Amino acid sequence: MKKLILLYILSTTICFSNEYTIQIPQNVIEAMDLSPELAARLSGGDIIGNGGGLVEQEFRFAYRRLPRIIATCEESQFCPFTGVERESLIRIKDVASKFLNMKDRLIFLSESKYPGFFRDSRDAEVRIAKTAFIPGAPIFVNLDLLYIENKPSIEFSTMISLLVHELGHQIGIKSHSELDDMGAKLRDYLTQDTRLTSFEVHGGLAQVRVFNLQKIDFNAEVFFSYRGTVIPLTSRIRDELSCKRKKSMAIGFELTNSHWDRFRSDRGVSILGYNAWIKVRCLELSTSAIWTEDKDLHLDFHFYDRQYLSLDLAIK
Repeated sequence: MKKLILLYILSTTICFSNEYTIQIPQNVIEAMDLSPELAARLSGGDIIGNGGGLVEQEFRFAYRRLPRIIATCEESQFCPFTGVERESLIRIKDVASKFLNMKDRLIFLSESKYPGFFRDSRDAEVRIAKTAFIPGAPIFVNLDLLYIENKPSIEFSTMISLLVHELGHQIGIKSHSELDDMGAKLRDYLTQDTRLTSFEVHGGLAQVRVFNLQKIDFNAEVFFSYRGTVIPLTSRIRDELSCKRKKSMAIGFELTNSHWDRFRSDRGVSILGYNAWIKVRCLELSTSAIWTEDKDLHLDFHFYDRQYLSLDLAIK
């Protein structure tokens, strides 16, 4: 255990000290509605780091999950998109997927440090995000609006909505109202059955978010967040699923009745237990029969010295 803790602390120190200078492509700067002074500053490459807080990490996580969320919406009878809007949503998914691994697909800037960046000549209101009409251009996010009194002010579903809006600009849609409507529709689809469970750990907020997507063969979107760490849990849970009958397989799950155990400590490591009822949807391979099985999910989150360490997972 001591070796594991030491390794984690060293790797965390390396991660947080690894700042770098962000280079914004010149064609992106030229394509945006910026003053000559701002354009010159941004061309000079004076942006250091790229946001290491919890909200910034959740934004990056939201970008990575967006193509999958759109794909599940496409396949669901509850998806609120039809016609031209649906075609635009698919194009947004394709752009997000293509640039999923681009290092600076999201750039976090402060409006107070770069006055006027998050305004434009057509709208005097300070915006929370901005991009160019170029596929793969960075999406700039206003750091000043991500926290209120050092607490996150933007939820995951709102991040999804904002990303739809900005990526919509990248496929050529200029209308803010049209993209606001599309973002709101996908947010509403995502949050039809949403659960948030929070617990304060060493002065930080540990949270598990669950989005139960409405289709029999969909897995819930589940992730854990704490002090700038975001851990996706969907795949971990899915890999542990099984069905009782022979020659059958789990094809989806949803979580309900989530709650915490009492906080406890073991040899200097703090442990927070999370429980939920899990409804597993099963498919019999020979007959294509589908049924559900009720099981219990248990997660133990381990913390050491105000940092997240690891988790244990069990389904019974």
